[in-house]
Amino acid sequence: MYPLLFAPLKINSLTLRNRVVLAPHTTGFSAPGGYLTEREAAYQAARARGGVALTVLGTNVVHRSSTLDYGVLGNLDDSYIAGYQLVADAVHAHGAKIFAQLNHQGSTAARKDAPPYLSAPSPFASYIHNEIPQAMDAALIREIVRAFGEAAARCKRGGLDGVLIHAAHGYLLNQFLSPLTNHRADEYGGPLHNRMRALLEVLAAVRDAAGPEYPVGVRLSVDEYVPGGLQLADSLEIAKKLDASGLVDYLDISTGVGYDLYSEAKHYPSMQFPPLTWVDLAAEIKRVVSIPVACAGRIRTPQEAEGLLRDGKLDLAQMARALIADPEWVNKAQQGRDAEIRPCMYISSGCLGRLHRGLAISCVQNATVGREKEFETLPKIAQSKRVLVIGGGPAGMQAAVTAAERGHSVVLIEGSDRLGGQARIAANGPGRGEILNAILFLERELARHGVEVRLNQSADADALLRENADAIIIATGSDAARPPLAQAETTRMFSVREILGGGVNLQGNVVVLDGLGRLAAANAAEYLARRGCRVTIVSRSYAIGASVDSTTRPVMERSLRESNVTMLPGKAIESFRDGLVMLRDIFTGEQMPLSEISALVYDVGGRANDSLYHALVSRGATVVRIGDCVAPRGMQEAWREGYEMGMKL
Repeated sequence: MYPLLFAPLKINSLTLRNRVVLAPHTTGFSAPGGYLTEREAAYQAARARGGVALTVLGTNVVHRSSTLDYGVLGNLDDSYIAGYQLVADAVHAHGAKIFAQLNHQGSTAARKDAPPYLSAPSPFASYIHNEIPQAMDAALIREIVRAFGEAAARCKRGGLDGVLIHAAHGYLLNQFLSPLTNHRADEYGGPLHNRMRALLEVLAAVRDAAGPEYPVGVRLSVDEYVPGGLQLADSLEIAKKLDASGLVDYLDISTGVGYDLYSEAKHYPSMQFPPLTWVDLAAEIKRVVSIPVACAGRIRTPQEAEGLLRDGKLDLAQMARALIADPEWVNKAQQGRDAEIRPCMYISSGCLGRLHRGLAISCVQNATVGREKEFETLPKIAQSKRVLVIGGGPAGMQAAVTAAERGHSVVLIEGSDRLGGQARIAANGPGRGEILNAILFLERELARHGVEVRLNQSADADALLRENADAIIIATGSDAARPPLAQAETTRMFSVREILGGGVNLQGNVVVLDGLGRLAAANAAEYLARRGCRVTIVSRSYAIGASVDSTTRPVMERSLRESNVTMLPGKAIESFRDGLVMLRDIFTGEQMPLSEISALVYDVGGRANDSLYHALVSRGATVVRIGDCVAPRGMQEAWREGYEMGMKL
């Protein structure tokens, strides 16, 4: 079906079995000091077993003047070689190849304990971490150049198949390339050929250390998305010079920088961005170079990847989040099982969102991420059980799928006329439509594994007990909680679930209460503003959407501003009566009235819908509960608990 996607490609002396690459990304699975672990080896091996041609490790820091923040990997001395051999052996066992991404983070880092200060080409402060770096002298530059070469040699000795030099995303080599961050007056600054000097010296050192046949790539941000930074015209010249140097075997095209909030969000595109986010930029680079071009950026399906190859826009289709969500993406595509590919929702709260909080990555849908050794195979069942699952949200659907996949006979009972629960409602929000893809995938999996689905069926304890099931799983979710206001005009108060569910038509001035800092309230505010309401969103926190992950929040902020939503952080709602919402500044206590308000919309969490569970327990039934009916939380907990319960039966 996809002849180009599954055609081999040669990079220098190395032949890749197909055109799919696991794009470099930090996992946070490293040990202290940035050492590779069995956990990382198992994670990479799962994607190799799933059919990728090449997997590229995330950032490998090459010099101690760079930080090891966010659980990045290190390559500082020979003690790191054993870890490379561990991961290389795990990947090679499944026929794939593996590179390391070598990097120095410069000033685009969150300095913690070491080093004592950041170093960069010029003292340009990160807009995110707000620290001014030391301007590197020529001696330190030469030392770091040597460090890149020594690191490449260690990669080769550790059995890795090549290296990717990171000159993108606002890290050190990107900072040398960009006129925005390079203000030097010596041979490393000024005109482009000088700004390229550090990168070319690094590439020469890598070639000297690893040899002419060792594959070497360069990752570039071809548009930094900040005024004064690199744009495509600059990057075309950079790419042509790199190609002409003979030092580079392929280019990995990316965008954005990590020292600007919106630029960073753009180079980790969430579902609010269009698919194939910047492949047209990669196509422009490919037009002017002779070496292969790789690109990531929301390549979601085999059809999209094949089309990009067919249209000559790139040579390698890179994915990170799509392969986090489904390690078997490649095998399924090659076997014509496209409908069985678990589609990434590009929510990013489970992967990038966790990483930016200093935690290891996971996945909203795929509970096995980071636990590949634990869940490498489905455990065998001693005897098939008759299993009832009550509730057709993500928790119940995933539990039913996993239990049926293991061989149990499963019945899923849902009280409404459709599956998906709150996730289906959330998919109605602006820019959130890809959530529905995950629900439709679970529906296909229910059918594929023979789960009996009963819609529009209420469930009471007595009726369930008459089913004579061996196990009953309660996944009845939660109801929306109401804010505890002293005075409340309840007939004009609505939860965000009711708004996004489409059952309420509001007009006029609307106040939205962001009670938990989640995306739901902001999404409802944008939804209402797009339908003509004049919306004010209120939060007790320092900011609206304070809990939204760092790759989605800049997009949320922009959308609220473009929708003319008034944002009032640091405010509590005290009452809503006769069209008057009374606010209180939580810092000063000052009262602030909002008049002529037609409705108050709120997100203050949920109340566990657990009455059925307790009714069954009181009758002595063997019953368990998962998801929001245990405690109202998020989608990731629902998917994870559903999977884990299906594995326990």
